[in-house]
Amino acid sequence: MRLHIVSDLHQHSSRDAGPDPRVTPVDADVLILAGDIDFVEKVADRYGEWPYDVLYVRGNHDTYFRPYERAISTAAIRMETGRVRMLERRVVFYPKIRIVGCCLWTDFELVGNVEDVIVLNRELGADFRCLMRADGRSVTPEDLRVEHRSSLEWLQNTLREPFNGVNVVVSHHAPHRRSLNPAYGVTWSSASFASDLSATMRHVSLWVHGHVHSFVDFKFKRCRVVCNAAGSTARPNPDFVSDFVVEI
Repeated sequence: MRLHIVSDLHQHSSRDAGPDPRVTPVDADVLILAGDIDFVEKVADRYGEWPYDVLYVRGNHDTYFRPYERAISTAAIRMETGRVRMLERRVVFYPKIRIVGCCLWTDFELVGNVEDVIVLNRELGADFRCLMRADGRSVTPEDLRVEHRSSLEWLQNTLREPFNGVNVVVSHHAPHRRSLNPAYGVTWSSASFASDLSATMRHVSLWVHGHVHSFVDFKFKRCRVVCNAAGSTARPNPDFVSDFVVEI
Protein backbone atom coordinates (compact mmCIF):
# COMPACT_ATOMS: atom_id res chain seq x y z
CA MET A 1 0.00 0.00 0.00
CA ARG A 2 1.32 3.43 -0.99
CA LEU A 3 0.78 6.41 1.31
CA HIS A 4 1.21 9.92 -0.11
CA ILE A 5 2.19 12.03 2.91
CA VAL A 6 2.05 15.81 3.41
CA SER A 7 1.36 18.24 6.23
CA ASP A 8 1.47 21.92 7.19
CA LEU A 9 0.22 23.32 3.89
CA HIS A 10 -1.28 26.29 5.77
CA GLN A 11 -3.98 27.16 3.25
CA HIS A 12 -5.85 29.09 5.94
CA SER A 13 -5.30 32.46 4.28
CA SER A 14 -5.60 31.25 0.68
CA ARG A 15 -8.66 32.43 -1.24
CA ASP A 16 -8.09 29.86 -3.97
CA ALA A 17 -10.35 26.81 -3.90
CA GLY A 18 -9.17 23.24 -4.09
CA PRO A 19 -5.92 21.50 -3.20
CA ASP A 20 -2.63 23.24 -2.62
CA PRO A 21 -0.86 23.56 -6.01
CA ARG A 22 2.30 22.19 -4.40
CA VAL A 23 0.56 18.83 -4.01
CA THR A 24 -0.66 16.88 -7.02
CA PRO A 25 -1.88 13.27 -7.32
CA VAL A 26 0.76 10.57 -7.62
CA ASP A 27 0.78 6.78 -7.85
CA ALA A 28 -0.64 6.17 -4.37
CA ASP A 29 -3.60 4.64 -2.56
CA VAL A 30 -4.12 7.19 0.22
CA LEU A 31 -3.28 10.86 0.73
CA ILE A 32 -2.45 11.53 4.37
CA LEU A 33 -2.89 15.13 5.51
CA ALA A 34 -1.14 15.32 8.89
CA GLY A 35 -2.56 18.62 10.09
CA ASP A 36 -2.34 22.39 9.59
CA ILE A 37 -4.01 22.13 6.20
CA ASP A 38 -6.88 24.65 6.45
CA PHE A 39 -9.65 25.44 8.90
CA VAL A 40 -11.36 22.16 9.81
CA GLU A 41 -14.63 23.00 8.08
CA LYS A 42 -12.89 23.70 4.75
CA VAL A 43 -10.67 20.63 4.30
CA ALA A 44 -13.44 18.39 2.93
CA ASP A 45 -14.22 20.95 0.21
CA ARG A 46 -10.60 21.45 -0.73
CA TYR A 47 -9.77 17.76 -1.10
CA GLY A 48 -13.19 16.27 -1.79
CA GLU A 49 -12.38 15.57 -5.45
CA TRP A 50 -9.01 13.97 -4.82
CA PRO A 51 -8.64 10.81 -6.96
CA TYR A 52 -7.78 8.50 -4.03
CA ASP A 53 -8.70 8.26 -0.35
CA VAL A 54 -7.81 11.20 1.89
CA LEU A 55 -7.20 10.77 5.63
CA TYR A 56 -6.96 14.02 7.57
CA VAL A 57 -5.78 14.76 11.11
CA ARG A 58 -6.43 18.28 12.36
CA GLY A 59 -3.54 20.53 13.32
CA ASN A 60 -3.42 23.23 15.97
CA HIS A 61 -3.93 26.02 13.42
CA ASP A 62 -6.96 24.30 11.91
CA THR A 63 -9.18 25.33 14.83
CA TYR A 64 -7.91 28.88 15.35
CA PHE A 65 -10.52 31.61 15.93
CA ARG A 66 -13.57 29.33 16.04
CA PRO A 67 -15.41 27.53 18.85
CA TYR A 68 -12.97 24.69 19.51
CA GLU A 69 -15.13 21.65 20.35
CA ARG A 70 -17.99 22.68 18.06
CA ALA A 71 -15.71 23.15 15.05
CA ILE A 72 -14.11 19.74 15.57
CA SER A 73 -17.38 17.85 16.04
CA THR A 74 -19.05 19.58 13.09
CA ALA A 75 -16.12 18.77 10.79
CA ALA A 76 -15.94 15.17 12.01
CA ILE A 77 -19.64 14.60 11.34
CA ARG A 78 -19.35 16.12 7.89
CA MET A 79 -16.40 13.87 7.02
CA GLU A 80 -18.24 10.70 7.99
CA THR A 81 -19.03 10.36 4.29
CA GLY A 82 -17.22 11.43 1.14
CA ARG A 83 -13.64 11.25 -0.06
CA VAL A 84 -12.06 12.92 2.98
CA ARG A 85 -12.19 11.17 6.35
CA MET A 86 -11.18 12.92 9.53
CA LEU A 87 -9.10 10.86 11.95
CA GLU A 88 -9.92 12.11 15.41
CA ARG A 89 -9.61 9.08 17.66
CA ARG A 90 -10.70 7.04 14.69
CA VAL A 91 -9.44 3.89 13.00
CA VAL A 92 -9.49 3.09 9.28
CA PHE A 93 -8.75 -0.42 8.08
CA TYR A 94 -7.16 -1.54 4.84
CA PRO A 95 -6.01 -5.08 4.04
CA LYS A 96 -3.38 -5.94 6.67
CA ILE A 97 -3.06 -2.25 7.63
CA ARG A 98 -4.68 -0.42 10.55
CA ILE A 99 -4.43 3.39 10.40
CA VAL A 100 -5.07 5.10 13.73
CA GLY A 101 -5.30 8.86 14.03
CA CYS A 102 -5.76 11.81 16.36
CA CYS A 103 -4.41 15.35 16.74
CA LEU A 104 -2.68 14.16 19.95
CA TRP A 105 -1.26 17.44 21.33
CA THR A 106 1.52 17.01 23.94
CA ASP A 107 2.05 16.49 27.64
CA PHE A 108 4.47 19.47 27.89
CA GLU A 109 6.95 17.18 29.66
CA LEU A 110 9.64 16.88 27.00
CA VAL A 111 11.89 19.68 28.21
CA GLY A 112 12.50 21.02 31.70
CA ASN A 113 10.12 21.48 34.60
CA VAL A 114 6.56 20.96 33.36
CA GLU A 115 5.10 23.73 35.54
CA ASP A 116 7.57 26.26 34.13
CA VAL A 117 6.99 25.04 30.57
CA ILE A 118 3.22 25.41 30.97
CA VAL A 119 3.59 28.97 32.31
CA LEU A 120 5.83 29.98 29.39
CA ASN A 121 3.50 28.40 26.84
CA ARG A 122 0.45 30.04 28.37
CA GLU A 123 2.10 33.46 28.27
CA LEU A 124 3.99 33.23 24.98
CA GLY A 125 2.47 30.41 22.89
CA ALA A 126 0.30 31.50 19.94
CA ASP A 127 -2.12 28.61 20.48
CA PHE A 128 -3.32 30.13 23.72
CA ARG A 129 -4.21 33.41 22.06
CA CYS A 130 -5.97 31.77 19.12
CA LEU A 131 -7.79 28.68 20.42
CA MET A 132 -11.19 29.58 21.84
CA ARG A 133 -13.91 27.72 23.72
CA ALA A 134 -17.53 28.23 22.73
CA ASP A 135 -18.01 30.51 25.76
CA GLY A 136 -15.15 32.75 24.60
CA ARG A 137 -12.63 31.40 27.12
CA SER A 138 -9.16 30.71 25.78
CA VAL A 139 -7.95 27.12 25.60
CA THR A 140 -5.13 26.60 28.13
CA PRO A 141 -2.07 24.34 28.22
CA GLU A 142 -3.78 22.43 31.02
CA ASP A 143 -6.76 21.80 28.72
CA LEU A 144 -4.50 20.42 26.01
CA ARG A 145 -2.53 18.34 28.48
CA VAL A 146 -5.79 16.66 29.51
CA GLU A 147 -6.73 16.15 25.87
CA HIS A 148 -3.31 14.64 25.16
CA ARG A 149 -3.65 12.16 28.01
CA SER A 150 -7.12 11.15 26.86
CA SER A 151 -5.97 10.77 23.24
CA LEU A 152 -2.90 8.79 24.27
CA GLU A 153 -4.99 6.42 26.42
CA TRP A 154 -7.33 5.87 23.46
CA LEU A 155 -4.38 5.33 21.14
CA GLN A 156 -2.67 2.83 23.42
CA ASN A 157 -5.88 0.89 24.01
CA THR A 158 -6.55 0.76 20.27
CA LEU A 159 -3.05 -0.48 19.49
CA ARG A 160 -3.43 -3.24 22.09
CA GLU A 161 -6.49 -4.65 20.31
CA PRO A 162 -5.52 -7.78 18.35
CA PHE A 163 -4.88 -7.14 14.67
CA ASN A 164 -3.21 -9.35 12.11
CA GLY A 165 -1.30 -6.65 10.28
CA VAL A 166 0.75 -3.49 10.72
CA ASN A 167 -0.16 -0.36 12.65
CA VAL A 168 0.17 3.13 11.19
CA VAL A 169 -0.36 6.15 13.47
CA VAL A 170 -1.15 9.60 12.11
CA SER A 171 -0.96 12.59 14.46
CA HIS A 172 -0.19 16.25 14.11
CA HIS A 173 2.17 16.40 17.07
CA ALA A 174 5.36 14.37 17.14
CA PRO A 175 6.07 11.24 19.21
CA HIS A 176 9.79 11.73 19.79
CA ARG A 177 12.38 14.46 20.38
CA ARG A 178 14.29 13.39 17.26
CA SER A 179 11.49 14.95 15.22
CA LEU A 180 12.27 18.44 16.52
CA ASN A 181 13.61 20.87 13.95
CA PRO A 182 17.28 21.47 14.91
CA ALA A 183 17.11 24.98 13.46
CA TYR A 184 14.99 26.04 16.45
CA GLY A 185 17.03 24.31 19.13
CA VAL A 186 15.54 22.67 22.21
CA THR A 187 13.67 25.21 24.34
CA TRP A 188 10.49 25.49 26.38
CA SER A 189 8.49 25.71 23.13
CA SER A 190 9.80 22.30 22.03
CA ALA A 191 7.45 20.72 24.55
CA SER A 192 4.46 21.95 22.55
CA PHE A 193 5.71 20.10 19.46
CA ALA A 194 6.55 16.62 20.75
CA SER A 195 6.18 14.17 23.60
CA ASP A 196 8.29 11.14 24.47
CA LEU A 197 6.07 8.27 23.33
CA SER A 198 8.84 5.73 23.00
CA ALA A 199 6.84 3.03 24.81
CA THR A 200 3.88 3.46 22.47
CA MET A 201 6.05 3.47 19.34
CA ARG A 202 7.05 -0.14 19.86
CA HIS A 203 3.56 -1.18 18.71
CA VAL A 204 3.76 0.94 15.53
CA SER A 205 5.38 0.28 12.15
CA LEU A 206 4.94 3.80 10.74
CA TRP A 207 4.20 7.06 12.58
CA VAL A 208 3.26 10.05 10.42
CA HIS A 209 3.14 13.53 11.95
CA GLY A 210 3.35 17.21 11.07
CA HIS A 211 3.80 20.40 13.08
CA VAL A 212 7.62 20.67 13.09
CA HIS A 213 7.88 22.35 9.65
CA SER A 214 10.75 20.21 8.50
CA PHE A 215 11.32 16.94 6.68
CA VAL A 216 11.74 14.05 9.12
CA ASP A 217 12.53 10.43 8.34
CA PHE A 218 14.13 8.23 10.99
CA LYS A 219 13.66 4.90 12.70
CA PHE A 220 13.22 4.38 16.42
CA LYS A 221 13.71 0.66 16.89
CA ARG A 222 11.12 -0.87 14.52
CA CYS A 223 9.02 2.28 14.07
CA ARG A 224 9.66 4.57 11.12
CA VAL A 225 8.78 8.21 11.84
CA VAL A 226 8.11 10.62 8.98
CA CYS A 227 7.04 14.22 8.53
CA ASN A 228 6.78 16.00 5.19
CA ALA A 229 5.79 19.54 6.09
CA ALA A 230 5.34 22.09 3.31
CA GLY A 231 5.24 25.25 5.39
CA SER A 232 3.36 28.38 4.44
CA THR A 233 3.98 30.08 1.09
CA ALA A 234 5.66 32.91 3.02
CA ARG A 235 7.93 30.50 4.94
CA PRO A 236 8.17 27.31 2.87
CA ASN A 237 10.17 24.27 3.90
CA PRO A 238 12.92 23.89 1.27
CA ASP A 239 13.07 20.15 1.98
CA PHE A 240 9.38 19.51 1.27
CA VAL A 241 8.82 16.66 -1.20
CA SER A 242 5.54 17.08 -3.09
CA ASP A 243 5.42 13.45 -4.20
CA PHE A 244 6.66 11.85 -0.97
CA VAL A 245 5.27 8.30 -0.80
CA VAL A 246 5.87 5.61 1.81
CA GLU A 247 5.05 2.05 0.84
CA ILE A 248 3.94 -0.22 3.63
